[in-house]
This record gives sequence, C-alpha cells and structure tokens, in this order.
Amino acid sequence: MQVRLKILVCLFPLAMLMGCGDSHTQEDKSLQAEVQKKPGVYISEKSILLKDMSDGDVIARVNGVNITKRDFVHRRKLMDRLYRIKKNLPMKGKNKKAASHLKYREGSIIEELMKRELMKQGADKAGVQYNSKRASRLFKETVKDLGCPRETKETFKKRIGPELFDLLSLMIKEDARAEIFLQQSTTNDLSSVSEERVAAYKAKVDRFNVRSKKKNEKSRQRAMKFREKILNGADFKKLGLKAAQVSPNYVEEWESFQLMELESGDPLRKWLETAKVGELSMPIDLDDGLAIVKLVSKEKADTPEGMEPVYDYNLTRCTFFAYQYAIDQTDDEIRDMLLDESRNEARQRLGEKLVSEAVIEFPNGNQFFPKPKAKGAKK
Repeated sequence: MQVRLKILVCLFPLAMLMGCGDSHTQEDKSLQAEVQKKPGVYISEKSILLKDMSDGDVIARVNGVNITKRDFVHRRKLMDRLYRIKKNLPMKGKNKKAASHLKYREGSIIEELMKRELMKQGADKAGVQYNSKRASRLFKETVKDLGCPRETKETFKKRIGPELFDLLSLMIKEDARAEIFLQQSTTNDLSSVSEERVAAYKAKVDRFNVRSKKKNEKSRQRAMKFREKILNGADFKKLGLKAAQVSPNYVEEWESFQLMELESGDPLRKWLETAKVGELSMPIDLDDGLAIVKLVSKEKADTPEGMEPVYDYNLTRCTFFAYQYAIDQTDDEIRDMLLDESRNEARQRLGEKLVSEAVIEFPNGNQFFPKPKAKGAKK
C-alpha cells in the first residue's frame, strides 16, 4: 500500500541512486580526501547488512547529509502503522498480513529517504517556503486514502502515536514544499489542463475504439468461420491447433466448471445451461480473447446424499485475439489523468537533474538485505 504522499513517488532514476552510472569505490579514497568529491555515486567495497548496523550507522549520504538506520527504522514503523489502518488490522501485536506487506515494501524505504532528501535540498536551494494550506490539503488527502476521511490531526495523532505523527507531519510538510518546487522547475502548467488538450485526448480515444471495433469484428468473423468448418465435419483439435491465436494448448484441454462457479450473467454459464455434449458455442468473450468453446463431456459430481445433482462441465476452446476498448471517462477524470501525466514527466526530469548534480555515498556498501535463497537450497 503506497500512501498518497504525492512527491514521495518522484520517479527518480533509481538505478543511479543505487549505484549505477558514475560510481566510485573505496580505491578512490586517498584522492577523494584531497579534493571535493564530484557528482556521482560512491560505494564502499564492503557491505554491511542493515540487521548488523547500529541505529546511528549511516546507510547513505546525500550531499553530505546522513541517512541512518534510525531513519529507516522510524519510516518502517510508520509504513507498518499506516498499512494496518488502511486494512483495518490491529494496531499492535504480530500480524501475518502486515508482516508480509512490510517485508515486501521495506526494500523501497532507503530509496524513498534518499529521494526525499534530494527534494528537500533542492527546495532549500530554490528558496521554497512552507505552505500551510498545501500541507492541510495533503493531510486530508492522506487520511482519505487511508479510509478515514473524517480524522482530524488530533485524533490521528492518538491513533499512530506522537512520534510517528511528527514523522508523518514532517513528510507532508516536505511534500507541500516539493509541490511548489516541482512547479518552479518546469515551464509547463501542472495545475490545469486546457479544453483543447482534453478534446484532443477524447478524439484519440475515439480513434482507438474505432480501430478496436474493426479488429474485433475481424476476430469474430475468423471465429465464426472456424465454427462453421467444425460443424461441417472438420476435426476440432486438428484445426484448432492451427487456428488458435491465444493459448493453443486449450484446444486439447482447457477447464472443468460447475455452474455455481460462474456468475449468473456470465455468457459461458448461460451457454452451458442448455448446451449438450459435443456442441459448440457462439463466440464468447473471455478474459484473454474471443473463444469458440466445446462441451467435451458432462459428468455428475460427487455430492452428499439428498442434494440436487451437480455436474462437471469439461471444456476445450479455440481462442482468437480480442482488442480492448478505452474506458469511458468524464472530462474531469481526463483532466486528472492528464495532470498526473504532466506531473510525472516533470518529476522524472527534475529527479534526473538532482541526481546528476548530487554526491551520493554508501559508506557501508549498498547490499542492505540478505540475498534470497535459491529454490531448493538448504536452510
């Protein structure tokens, strides 16, 4: 779960942050001590795992500012607490679901901390001032995304505790400044979208849907021709292996269903309700394409005595390409989408600039977590 702290996902070039690009090793140490370091990534040859570090040990250094294990631990605690709120889980104690999420997400925390430090330094250098109105809006958006839109700062502080609330408040203040910094870094308007741009996007969607409709009509014709050949005596398996455009193996064996497993409005269920063994369906839209389905057999399933009979429907299918249509969107939804697109592009450009000008150091290496064991390896 990614809480909606907007500048948090800055689309920085992560490969550069984690050691690719203009990197240096400890071999340069003697020279680095004599001259100011040039922009680039400096990595110690020896790596120390996070679990072996002390709270004050430095994970990364961004233009001379240290990011420590303590910073990591606090951010991880906040991540855990916010996820529990989002998923209505107990706020304290062990929880398998929360632990699994934290394990999956903790690898991104270091990158996030580095991104935030780069943005903070960039905003400081640009003279960007804190904006309380922006911060208030971002707080409301954050608690809304967590599923508790009526929370006030006071009640939310009680839920997560003063220490974590202070950390969240600091992050939101940074994001409020980062929004202004992002706008200052580009000549594009990141707050509104012109009617002309909305109209151009809608025209593009219309053209896309027209193309999809034509392609789907051709696929339906191809499926109907296949069906006609089978009805005229062609072998389903032999012809299907040649004709299928999607998952040809399903021509030989696909799936077995019981009617109760399919929703009442499902076209496949509607057909099965009256289909006889050996019959072919008309083209049916499935998740992965347009299919002619064949009922191979219908067998009575084992059920407790006294229950109505239940049948297993064993099926094969020959599947053809199907093309998606762009979803219908209101003008407001289109504006929001285009704004997000513009902001993401601006974040990408700004991130690349900040990283290219930064001195990023990993004094304890950049392998912070144990490598996952290969399958079959002994514990």
